[in-house]
Amino acid sequence: MNSYVTCRLITAVLISLASAGRIFAQIMPYPKNPSYWQYGGRPTLLFGGSDRDNIFQWAGDGAKLTDHLDLLRACGGNYIRCTMSSREYTVEGYRWDLLPYPFAKIDGKYDLRQWDDVYWNKLRTFLRETKKRDIIVQLEIWDRWNESGSSHRRGSGWYDSPWNPNNNVTYDWSDSPLLKEGKTDFYNAIHMAAMEKDPVLLPLQQRFVEKIIDEVVGGGYDHVLFQIDNESGIGNDSLEPDPYWARFIRAYAKSKATGFRAYVCTSRRFHSPTPRRVMNFRDWDNPEMRVPIVNTGFNYCDISQNNGNSGQQHYDNLLWYRSRSWSTAPDRSTM
Repeated sequence: MNSYVTCRLITAVLISLASAGRIFAQIMPYPKNPSYWQYGGRPTLLFGGSDRDNIFQWAGDGAKLTDHLDLLRACGGNYIRCTMSSREYTVEGYRWDLLPYPFAKIDGKYDLRQWDDVYWNKLRTFLRETKKRDIIVQLEIWDRWNESGSSHRRGSGWYDSPWNPNNNVTYDWSDSPLLKEGKTDFYNAIHMAAMEKDPVLLPLQQRFVEKIIDEVVGGGYDHVLFQIDNESGIGNDSLEPDPYWARFIRAYAKSKATGFRAYVCTSRRFHSPTPRRVMNFRDWDNPEMRVPIVNTGFNYCDISQNNGNSGQQHYDNLLWYRSRSWSTAPDRSTM
């Protein structure tokens, strides 16, 4: 997990790979320099931070959310990322049984075909309050931490997850060839449903993603960017599910509103000591780096993990990423 410290804002440097279209209020690449964004017709550098990844869950807890957003603005911030997870931070560690999930819980088990009003009202409040303050939001759809661990042992996200068949009335273990009881790999099999075209999991996952888009587009929120997953690809080294979901989000958003264009990236990568070749992190020539830059499913790239560096190395990396992005990105003018 990335560590965020209030008022010590971590610069979120987002290199846009998209070609700009017509000028309107929605967040979009700045036509004159695609290394910057444009919002409300004006170029802007996204700069922000928080001390919680799923900060929308603070909505409804008194003034906790709005006070935090006001502090962000007072510090000069205009950007915040937000995972759609239900992980809570406690003094004992992470807990996954304290916060609401997207799905309704009936008689102790989740129904993945019914929504939980508390969860979605939190998201609506979060979107409304960030919009009021002109704070750009980056919604991160999947979070592997929520679906990894053991299905039988408390202390991990998978144990409490609604997607765990033990916790829902929608399907059983035998209904999906991808689901296995016991300990999961860190990249949980349910995230491969998009590539395997799983007849049980994929339609429910699509419905969840569509609901997020419906809340954004239906609410008229023009200040939202999208990211597929939190910190790492949700598939294997090929990251196959990531471009699938990027294309799905962009196509569905386009179908919901004329002129609305969803900007979608894959995960937050590029740790130190990139751009140097190393054994414990993939370099430019390997799939984990190649896919989010070159794959046409994505139309911008988030390199804010570079903030693990500082000083000249931080700056030099930014210039290196930018030059490689501009030289290798495909023509996205028709995307």
